[in-house]
Amino acid sequence: MLLSVLLLNSGRPIGVTSLIERMWGSNQPKSAVANLRTYMYEVRRLLRQTGDEGGRVKSHPSGYKLKVGAQPGHGRPLA
Repeated sequence: MLLSVLLLNSGRPIGVTSLIERMWGSNQPKSAVANLRTYMYEVRRLLRQTGDEGGRVKSHPSGYKLKVGAQPGHGRPLA
């Protein structure tokens, strides 16, 4: 779910609050922020397995941003 929300907003920062609302709606757990950080760690870990060194997902003061397309030094675009 997290990766699809990031892809739908690719190239634009999306705030933590917006991510939490899109992932859990009105059923947000008290640990939503911590869960989001854990899920983001896992997204980054999975992307590293494809050769990305953490450059596709960037942290922003308000949230996160996913960069799609070919990365320098990589042969394949993400989307």
